[in-house]
Amino acid sequence: MRAVSGWLMTLHGMFKINELGLGNFEKYMLQPAGLPLTGVLSWLVPSTELVFGAMLIVGLLTRVAAAFLCLEMLGTGFIIKIHFHLGILGPKGSGGAEVDFLMLAGLLIPLMLGPGAWSIDALLRLDRPWTRVPRATQEAVHA
Repeated sequence: MRAVSGWLMTLHGMFKINELGLGNFEKYMLQPAGLPLTGVLSWLVPSTELVFGAMLIVGLLTRVAAAFLCLEMLGTGFIIKIHFHLGILGPKGSGGAEVDFLMLAGLLIPLMLGPGAWSIDALLRLDRPWTRVPRATQEAVHA
């Protein structure tokens, strides 16, 4: 799930840069939503998707990458898609916030469960579980 979510986010970033174009992304998506600093956001959003998506693919700083992408999906789902009155499914089912919320659900998995064994995080032991047994408890168990 980690790698697939990363791959999809990377594709979205590449689409905004190569197909849609940063100028069109700003003009047709960001400015109509009334967002501030659309010039900065027009390169920040695709860069975020590319960099953090690639990090998820290889499992590098997985929880950090997933957290940033979760925030982006919340923003695009509620601010961009709902703001445009596309709703959840969009006009005539043509696409609304449902993709953003599906991506959010997929990104919550590596955020909560971590990178998994096949990751750079596991190889370099960069990820630590959120719950750790205190040292005093470990010593009491082994006594």
